[in-house]
Amino acid sequence: MRSCADRRLWGWANSAGFILGDKGLTDYPSLKGFVDRIAARPAMAGVIALRIKHQFKADLDAESRKAMFPQNEVTVA
Repeated sequence: MRSCADRRLWGWANSAGFILGDKGLTDYPSLKGFVDRIAARPAMAGVIALRIKHQFKADLDAESRKAMFPQNEVTVA
């Protein structure tokens, strides 16, 4: 990768399906090309494998809210 900005953009753009919906990067062919070129690099294989190994929850359920915002939990004495 060329710069820190490339790495940061790749991480965001690689999640386009989650962020932008089903169309993903369809409307942005140049950005899709960038993501594909970066993903094809050998160093990114480890990053992609790590992401596959650790599937994160997409739902903001009660357990997630409690973990993310513990200050909002009400304690009853």
